[in-house]
Amino acid sequence: MSRTCFTRILPGLAGSLLSLSAPALDTALPFYGDDLDAGITVEMLVEDMKRDIRQQEAFTGETFDGEQQEKRLITRLTGYPTARIQVYGLLGLVNSEDADNSAPMLGGGIRAQVGSMDGFRLSALAGGYWVDGIEYTSPGVLTPFEEFAASHREESYYEWGLGLVIDRAWWMTAQTQLVPFAGMTWSMMQADGKETFAYPTTGRIVHDDQVDFEDDSPFALVGGLALLVNRNFGLRIEGRFIDQTSLSAGLFFSF
Repeated sequence: MSRTCFTRILPGLAGSLLSLSAPALDTALPFYGDDLDAGITVEMLVEDMKRDIRQQEAFTGETFDGEQQEKRLITRLTGYPTARIQVYGLLGLVNSEDADNSAPMLGGGIRAQVGSMDGFRLSALAGGYWVDGIEYTSPGVLTPFEEFAASHREESYYEWGLGLVIDRAWWMTAQTQLVPFAGMTWSMMQADGKETFAYPTTGRIVHDDQVDFEDDSPFALVGGLALLVNRNFGLRIEGRFIDQTSLSAGLFFSF
């Protein structure tokens, strides 16, 4: 590929790099075993997220700053080994902007109450996620004067993190609780992508490159509201801010 050809393709490549999906650390349910009439909780969540990311391309050494956008659907299964500890596993689908497919997500974590005073509860949490198989394709272009290479990109990443959350339950009825919560999370993301360029007429590979990614900021402020309608059913919304703007909402059932 000529340098002119690569220069003209690079803006499109950068656009696909910016849409790498990476789930930020979720704070999990603000309820424990003695809040619920159950040993297992199933939660279903939808999330819409935007956040700043940074990536470096090995071939040129250039660094790109941009905005990641994604939507995801998550199912979380939570168990309660003690009255003040919860452990969970999750499965989900991640839909990154401009991606050819929805990629699977697998993760898990733990949350524990570490203190309480005057009705306020302090919880510590740790969790991690892995996503694999995000793909992007860009078709090649053939003109009477020049041939522009097609590209195929594959991405994978994992993220893990820690957090602290404060919540307080307000009893509305004998069974119904309204629980506002707020806190901060810290997370680290490790991600990479492999980009292959090929001429559409011959299939000849022009350039095969690795790109590394990272979150622009590891910190996020968290705030939300959970409603425990009764000891077996509830709703939750959560937002995360600083380097991202995300909103998740879901419902959960305990049995």
